[in-house]
Amino acid sequence: MVQIIAIILGFLFSGLCIFINLLLYKRTKKISLINIFIFMLIIFNGILPVFLINNALNNAFSKSLTIIEDYTISGVFLYYSQNLILLISTTFGWLLVKKGSYNNITTKDISRVNNLNYISIKRISIFSLILAMVSYYLYSRAYGGYLGLLDYTTAIRSGLMTVNNPFSFLEKFGGFSLFSTLLLSGLILDKNHSKKDLIWLIASISFSIYYLYSLGGRASLVNFFAALMIGIIFYKYHGKITLNLAFKVGGIVLGAILGLYYVTNIFARGSGSLSIYDFFIQELSFPFASFNMVLDYPGMFLFKHVILTPLYFLPSSIWINMGFDTASSFNTLLFMGARKGESGVTGSVPLDLLSFSWLQGGFIGSLVIGILFGLLLAVLQRMINCILNKGVKSFVFSYVAVEFAIMIIIYGDTVHVIQGNFSFIVGFCLLLSLLKRNTKFVSL
Repeated sequence: MVQIIAIILGFLFSGLCIFINLLLYKRTKKISLINIFIFMLIIFNGILPVFLINNALNNAFSKSLTIIEDYTISGVFLYYSQNLILLISTTFGWLLVKKGSYNNITTKDISRVNNLNYISIKRISIFSLILAMVSYYLYSRAYGGYLGLLDYTTAIRSGLMTVNNPFSFLEKFGGFSLFSTLLLSGLILDKNHSKKDLIWLIASISFSIYYLYSLGGRASLVNFFAALMIGIIFYKYHGKITLNLAFKVGGIVLGAILGLYYVTNIFARGSGSLSIYDFFIQELSFPFASFNMVLDYPGMFLFKHVILTPLYFLPSSIWINMGFDTASSFNTLLFMGARKGESGVTGSVPLDLLSFSWLQGGFIGSLVIGILFGLLLAVLQRMINCILNKGVKSFVFSYVAVEFAIMIIIYGDTVHVIQGNFSFIVGFCLLLSLLKRNTKFVSL
């Protein structure tokens, strides 16, 4: 009976998502962040739970599926009702912000602005790469340098590392190489570059691969290169939905799925014994399982992890010593019986956006978080629209789409959003400030 209810509610919810998405797309005739978010909401929170319940009832081969097997009819109703609130409130937040550009310049001035932007973008990209390499070297010295760090990847990721590293806060600075790659790729795509830019791009991509590999993050590695390929496609089709675009994006998604499966084997996570289908059922089951786990804790944190989000920009040692913990840490405690790094627990269970909203505000959590998230997507879209250089704009949009409109559905804790994208957020703000300065200079 639970499975039948899930099928009916999943179908109705997905249908409403499609209807709203079509209305939003018709407003601009271009794919925007809200379109991507709602489409992935259909996949992750509309359709996937039906398959998860089916697998949980027939073959519970993981902890998450065992939890999903305990879902009741009322639990399924609550899950989809909260998704409905999240959908409507996010759309409402999105519509509150005008998506235009800050640029008020004439057509004849665009070439002048683009020339100034090229200089600014190139300088930021090179500065970001150098900053990443120097900072990450200082961070890696405690482990024996760039190569020595690779031997500690698993221990660092598990939270069991005992090496005292005074530069541990510099770890996320290595992510500036990713931002550098986005900018340089955009310049190359625009055919607005010098031969030296190609050398910088090769160096940036190479260091980005090393950085992502050293973190041991499977999804981060796959997502970043998927974002680069999607950026090329969006550049070609100008963000308009066509059959060719759908096929090419679908091919990238399929490649990302296979890539994640095989990259997991490289990182020795033991996926080799599972089929690709079972592997992804297991990998994507934690959000739906998490909601069932947190049902007994509505509004437990009273939006603490939203109000105090700026703390995550600081080194973790500071806010941990202040007694501030993450919502995902509590989720790990519910799943594993202990927090990461305690009692032999070497991994963490991420918190999806819906479960995060429930813990923060209970029945009104999805309403408040949805509006705030819709505002965030709208502001990001408005900022991206300010970028005149089409290549850079395409790559930035694709990265934001992957990290802020897609992955946030299953990694919805604010700590993942801030710390996982720290370098991009800082670099993006710096980029926008310089581009805005260039526009004002030409307009004078």
